[in-house]
Amino acid sequence: MRQVIEAAWDNRALLSEQTTIQAIEQVIEDLDKGILRVAEPLHNGTWQVNEWVKKAVVLYFPIRQMETIEVGPFEFHDKMALKRNYKALGVRVVPHAIARYGAYVAPGVILMPSYTNIGAYVDSGTMVDTWATVGSCAQIGKDVHLSGGVGIGGVLEPLQAAPVIIEDGAFIGSRCIVVEGVRVGKEAVLGANVVLTKSTKIIDVTGESPIEHNGYIRKIRRDSWFLYQNFSCRRFPSSLRPYHWQAQSIYRFKNFPQRRLARTQRSCLMNEKMQLWNTLDRASLEKQLLAIGHEYITISFYQYAHILNPQAFRNQLYLEWSALDIVGRTYVAKEGINAQIAIPTANLGRFREELYQIDFLNGIRLNFAVDNAEAEFPFLKLKIKVRSKILADGLNDTSFDVTDKGVHLDAEAFNKLTDDPNTLLIDFRNHYEWEVGYFKGAVLPDVDTFRESLPFIEKTVLKGHEDKNIVMYCTGGVRCEKASAWFKHRGFANVHQLEGGIIKYANDCKEKGIENKFIGKNFVFDERRGERITPDIIAVCHQCGSPADTHTNCLNEACHLLFIQCEACKEKMENCCSEACIDIIHLPFEQQKELRKGLNKSNLIFKKGRSTALPFKSHQEKPQALVDQALQNQNS
Repeated sequence: MRQVIEAAWDNRALLSEQTTIQAIEQVIEDLDKGILRVAEPLHNGTWQVNEWVKKAVVLYFPIRQMETIEVGPFEFHDKMALKRNYKALGVRVVPHAIARYGAYVAPGVILMPSYTNIGAYVDSGTMVDTWATVGSCAQIGKDVHLSGGVGIGGVLEPLQAAPVIIEDGAFIGSRCIVVEGVRVGKEAVLGANVVLTKSTKIIDVTGESPIEHNGYIRKIRRDSWFLYQNFSCRRFPSSLRPYHWQAQSIYRFKNFPQRRLARTQRSCLMNEKMQLWNTLDRASLEKQLLAIGHEYITISFYQYAHILNPQAFRNQLYLEWSALDIVGRTYVAKEGINAQIAIPTANLGRFREELYQIDFLNGIRLNFAVDNAEAEFPFLKLKIKVRSKILADGLNDTSFDVTDKGVHLDAEAFNKLTDDPNTLLIDFRNHYEWEVGYFKGAVLPDVDTFRESLPFIEKTVLKGHEDKNIVMYCTGGVRCEKASAWFKHRGFANVHQLEGGIIKYANDCKEKGIENKFIGKNFVFDERRGERITPDIIAVCHQCGSPADTHTNCLNEACHLLFIQCEACKEKMENCCSEACIDIIHLPFEQQKELRKGLNKSNLIFKKGRSTALPFKSHQEKPQALVDQALQNQNS
């Protein structure tokens, strides 16, 4: 077959012979099935270009005739047939994704509305996101993510030219362009809007001195991944300046003075050991935010989705959001994303535009904070963490489908259904959250965590009420999303949830003039600790019993207990929960550090909130049922 192709390449008159036509068509069929490849990896880590296969692709065009192709209401006029039988191939294809016949698309690939040209090879587990283009003969590895608007260049001639190669596990950010046979190594990450050509200087700054590469982004160590991003002469965003990375090296390269950076596109390699992280203390962070001078708006959103490479996705978000001076806390997992962030109001439009370029977040509902008055800055820094789940639930049932959720209720439907005497309204928040605010008539489970709440509520609240309407609510909706799906999975038929949680409900009631059935304050997981929904103060100071609903953390870092404290007690107790803690905060700092050694209090800021040192705390001890439940889980 190869000899026939080579002969026809040298003598185009042979294209009229049936033997030649059959040979060319066989090559295209083998390309379509993944039997042949335009380029293939070798054992030594290099790639071999099969020039004769490229010749067959080029020769396929003149032996084809123009024809009309009808697909439902759509019509095309072209020489090339479209790829078919996606169900049998195990490929998900979203309208209007198009792949030409002669392109191999492996089982498990997801094609969002995109274009894949003839001769391309797209391996399993890869997502070709919205409006991405995979050019002719491009080679895309396993578990790659080509983000929205990515352009992967094609190459047919010159024959000896290598195609663009994106190796396994790479993440190519939104609107990136990779052309002219550039090879992107395994697990590499390209930040948004990077353009890589054969002449692009790719500078590795992970070692003692910078090293230039052209056309190949290589993996230096097995435990390394790299982040690539364009840099022009603009200074780095203020939110990135206190972080550990070698960005300053970009200005030290010989032959590239800063005045030329505006005309020269750059790419910079960074090692995982130089991950963006923060080293400033609280006072320095507050000083930095004051100096920047942004006015922030707090939002939250979540989405359950299938993220192939959470670490790569996390790093692209970090880079893009840092450039917008965004602060906040976000969790990313293979099951999706859960974000609570604060955005400079001036950057909100750009943030929304970039977020909606991510296909599974396109059009996602953003919950805007009801009240920003409780703290000057809702967050002090940006933290994006990769976790096994975006919401710790303690569930290990592999048959559970988190997307099979309950019926979503808007504010009006929620009010109507909760008026029904056959409805059971359940608060799916922790005890310290509903202590300062809740819906009238709701069941308020005395739990510390969401993972405790699922079995506890089923056993103590739902059992015996299988025929009732179950309506649940939480802060922003993410807990109810999973809880409603879980209880449906457990056999409860009439499961509903408040869409967007308390945050959206309060905003909708205000905007539409609907009766607001929530009383008090909505506890939130940021520096504000709460947002005022109604003027009602339904809680008391845990130290003196006077009306109060402001949460604080004990000033003793070795305690850090979350509790409610009025202004009078805050002054009297010096922001501490007990006399013992007051004594500790007056000790020398080094002595306080010694007392903290071996203590893990990192999670107490948003957990527990129980202590016998608080005389007016109504839930000082964890319920015995929860203690027994925890012991049972520990022993099983």
